[in-house]
Amino acid sequence: MNVSVSQKNSNKIDITAVKNIAADLGLNEKLVELLFLRGIDDEEALKRFLYPDVNAFYDPFLMKGMAEAVKRIETAIENKEKIVVYGDYDADGITSTSLMLQVLRHLMPQERLGYYIPSRFEEGYGLNRDALRQIAERGYQAVITVDCGSVSAEEVRYAKELGLSILVTDHHTITDRMADCLLVNPKRADSAYPFRELCGCGVAFKMAQLLQKRCGLPKHVLSEVLDLAAIGTMGDIMPLLDENRTICKYGMQVINRGSRYGLRKLAEGAGLSPGEISSENISYVIVPHLNATGRMEDAYPAVRLLTAAEGDPEVPTIVEDLLRKNKERRRLQQETFEACTAELSVGNFILIRSEHAHE
Repeated sequence: MNVSVSQKNSNKIDITAVKNIAADLGLNEKLVELLFLRGIDDEEALKRFLYPDVNAFYDPFLMKGMAEAVKRIETAIENKEKIVVYGDYDADGITSTSLMLQVLRHLMPQERLGYYIPSRFEEGYGLNRDALRQIAERGYQAVITVDCGSVSAEEVRYAKELGLSILVTDHHTITDRMADCLLVNPKRADSAYPFRELCGCGVAFKMAQLLQKRCGLPKHVLSEVLDLAAIGTMGDIMPLLDENRTICKYGMQVINRGSRYGLRKLAEGAGLSPGEISSENISYVIVPHLNATGRMEDAYPAVRLLTAAEGDPEVPTIVEDLLRKNKERRRLQQETFEACTAELSVGNFILIRSEHAHE
């Protein structure tokens, strides 16, 4: 039975429809009623929401610019160009960078592949001219951005002057002039992609899907990076709907298998047990540790951790470093809070002036 109910013109729930769907799917009626109230009001939508299916991902080809972007990557690989993945210093940017590096390593030698993450303190978010100049000076020909770049129009123009080819993958709302380059972003005004709320790592995962298909890579190349996409999705607090639910469901399975050495060691160092890690643990334990390195110093160690091979001798040192930085981040946060509340000035509105607060 496939019962549907429309609530557009009424706040009332069709109790008969609720009962029929609950009976058909073997669900509690109150659960079905709650989902109806949230607009998930037919049997197929309920199935998709409650039982995400890894085979139900949308075709990445539907995303504007994706086919051209993947073709450009294939050309760069064929021409033996040096490629740098340019990311961001938060958990989404770190996982996006790691995912893209891991997939590209199946297609090209590691010595022709690098990554760059700007400093939160010295460079700020996104593409910047000094970074692009350094990248060009190091002999790279192509730049793939992850989780940034959609409105970096001037920086992209400068990159072209340096002879760099820029390919942007991003998920942020485009509120300014769009960069004049290959640009993959489900929030483009001309995008017809069915789901707009992917995080940066989610967009990188969609690119990985098309690369896997076009380049004939084995399917496990995709399943192995679902853990990164799940962490990026939860770390960026994306709505757990549609493709995001599928990414997180299967990503959590990969996380709990403990197959990513660096992530497993970080989880253990933070007091988590592989096989028992929850989405709450990801949001409140794993993500803060990844974020802490970019907030205290730079995010390079986190990428190194997430891309490390099994048994990599550097991993324990990196884990200790991330644990230390997160403790320091928490200490500074508490000190800043106490300093700010001590300097509180309350009038018609609250004013806090703290010259020494950490960024």
